Amino acid sequence: AEAEAARAPVRRPPPWKNVQQPKIEFMQMADVASKNIPGDYYGIRFPHDQEQILKMGPAWLTEAFHTSGVLPKDNAVTKIAEAKEFVGGGAGLKCILKVEYKEDRPYLHKNLFVKLPHKPGGNDRFFVSCMWNHDRPETIFNIWLEQTVPYRVPKCYFADICAQTTNFILITEALDWAPKGTRDFKPGDIEPAYDKYMDWELPDGGPMYY
Repeated sequence: AEAEAARAPVRRPPPWKNVQQPKIEFMQMADVASKNIPGDYYGIRFPHDQEQILKMGPAWLTEAFHTSGVLPKDNAVTKIAEAKEFVGGGAGLKCILKVEYKEDRPYLHKNLFVKLPHKPGGNDRFFVSCMWNHDRPETIFNIWLEQTVPYRVPKCYFADICAQTTNFILITEALDWAPKGTRDFKPGDIEPAYDKYMDWELPDGGPMYY
């Protein structure tokens, strides 16, 4: 299994492209975000909410993973067994996908984390996607730097963003977080994702983390 994992396909970043986002006014947000235009980097259309992920389904996941290079051409995603949206942080929507493959391989994760933009129409989407432009640096990091930084980061399966619509998608392996309330950790354990401004959830109330 370790030998096969070592032979895992290497994701292929696309050629670098300098993209300038056009100015988008607040009242335009809902209209531009409703469009589905190919991404700036990999050049394929992509879903930008959970409903679209389920509608485009395993066929789109297969296309995306073939395009990025993480999935061999003779393999495929055959089923989305579960999709669960959840709230966490404030920079976008998140969901966990449980998928099945034509052929299981040690280097293929069945639990995937997906980050998506806020739904259009509210202040959060306009601030994050237009005023602050938070989504593109994260997309760029996962496409070009994930494999080169000297520390472990979640494996990126696919990421792209569209300047014209501000829509984006990020798909990585889902990490196994420790359950909330855990106080004792072993080396390699990942602490729970503590909610913002709720320091009482931290094992010692906060001092160790500050």
